[in-house]
Amino acid sequence: MEEYQDCLNYIDRYWDIITKTSPVDNFPKRIIALPKPFLIPNTKRFSFLFYWDSYFMMQGILGTNRQQLALDTVENFAYLFNKFKIIPNVSSYDFFSLAGFLPLWSGLASSSQAKKMIENLPRFESKFGLTITDKSSLSPKVDLAHFSKQVRITIDKTLNSKQWDYPFIWRPIEYLVVLGLIKYGFEQKAKEIMEKALKAEAKIFRKYGRFYEKMNGETGDIAKDFHYPNQGGFGWTNGVFYKYIQLLQELRR
Repeated sequence: MEEYQDCLNYIDRYWDIITKTSPVDNFPKRIIALPKPFLIPNTKRFSFLFYWDSYFMMQGILGTNRQQLALDTVENFAYLFNKFKIIPNVSSYDFFSLAGFLPLWSGLASSSQAKKMIENLPRFESKFGLTITDKSSLSPKVDLAHFSKQVRITIDKTLNSKQWDYPFIWRPIEYLVVLGLIKYGFEQKAKEIMEKALKAEAKIFRKYGRFYEKMNGETGDIAKDFHYPNQGGFGWTNGVFYKYIQLLQELRR
């Protein structure tokens, strides 16, 4: 351990820097009030409680004198679930993610919690499957008429949807939700999602001769490019397509 003591000292100090509280709602910044302290990923860009990140941060404080923060985080998530019937990916009023349904896949939700979570599924449903976030997660429209061209370009680039935003469909996350639905007895809803996905992906394949990494959940066509061109092939889409056929065959027996 001595070999890495400088690294550990930094990590220990940094927990204090990224421990935050938000005891009251901050509507201008869309911040949800939380009853307990929590950890944020860093102070420059990610100033919310993040569902996904919190799991990994808790691994670094369990068994230390900061362990109470892990318990506080669980209480914050319980509070969010009771408030929204789903755990938002971020402690913000305008960001609901399909990742909030993963307690179904993992089997952590009770039957009553699962029923409440399913009430939120329509937020993500489209004619072609489940979008990764709901439409309210998008940034509000801004009138750019009074800005210079360079400022308009910068604002537009910042506010436009990113590849993990609505309306895009990422089949791996959708697949985990489908497994969760089956696990908790919502088989009909799982069938509907899989059937939509198969028809949509088959249409893409027959149009382009391949499957793609992600899909536009509004148009049913391939998604636009972001940091890199939308990739064809595509391993996980192929795998999920095949698995959906298997699952539907099993459910129809």
